[in-house]
Amino acid sequence: VKPPGLKVFQDVISEEFEQNLMETFLEHSKNRTLSQDELKNRVTLHYGYKFDYRTNLVDLSAPLDDPIPECVVRVLDIIQPHISIVPNQLTVNIYQPGQGIPKHVDTHSIFTSEILSVSLGSDVVMDFKNPTTGKVLPVSIPRRSLTVMAGESRYLCTTGSRRARAMRFKTLWNGNSASL
Repeated sequence: VKPPGLKVFQDVISEEFEQNLMETFLEHSKNRTLSQDELKNRVTLHYGYKFDYRTNLVDLSAPLDDPIPECVVRVLDIIQPHISIVPNQLTVNIYQPGQGIPKHVDTHSIFTSEILSVSLGSDVVMDFKNPTTGKVLPVSIPRRSLTVMAGESRYLCTTGSRRARAMRFKTLWNGNSASL
């Protein structure tokens, strides 16, 4: 059972491609400088536009210099049949074994109606909690899968993940809203 608006498409990329993506992100993580808004529980990489965790906003007038890596653009080509937006912002979260995603509701105002995620490295269970009913729906998210959050799963539910058993990468694709 999944919350309304949640779709999970399994095995959207191969194991070999998954490995290539993880190596690319690890290499990029070595070359970045830490900023004051870095998160304590994970390493984050941003492409297209930077998400500011202090304000929960994206500055659309300040695109990042770093282009989205070519191997990541290939992911967009692969998942295109499953999505209704073309993302222009990517956040990569790198979790070490034992780390999870704290419970949260994704920012509404700056992104479009879908949030896309491709999970790499390990399976994870995400909990979707409806604040109105208090009901929690645990959803298994396999590695190499595409998760599309829209509707209730995007706007109403609080989400978080349990601790990963292995190193895990979560790529979050967003389309910025048109309003500045």
